Amino acid sequence: MILEADQIVVMQEGTVTGMGTHEELMSSHDFYRKLAQQQFQRDDKMENENREVLH
Repeated sequence: MILEADQIVVMQEGTVTGMGTHEELMSSHDFYRKLAQQQFQRDDKMENENREVLH
């Protein structure tokens, strides 16, 4: 899982714009933070939908 990676490399349009751990990038890299937040929201939505199907 990306949250546990030692190093994450962020690229925008083929250029490296950031490197660090998830925590470091969340606090210092706007683009990474927005992507991560969008992904977490999608994951939460899918998890909730799956729960509804199982119940």
